[in-house]
Amino acid sequence: MTEALVRAVTFCFEETELQRLWADVHTQNIVSCKTLEKAGFKREGLIREDKMVNTYCDYYLYGMIKADYIEISKSKSALREKPGKK
Repeated sequence: MTEALVRAVTFCFEETELQRLWADVHTQNIVSCKTLEKAGFKREGLIREDKMVNTYCDYYLYGMIKADYIEISKSKSALREKPGKK
């Protein structure tokens, strides 16, 4: 699932003019939280007792701005470079 999310994020920041992506995730959905974090999203906040779909619950807000994406892309490129080559 992370690979699909990373591809979607790449498309959004490289092929469109979007500057920010966000997601809201139920606090008990640990797998989705880990997937977002692995893809580079940052937990930005907690919304308490708000309506999500048809129930009231707590949920986390995750976000990524284009500057975050660029920084992540640079660090991944640096890891792929072989020692001694530039």
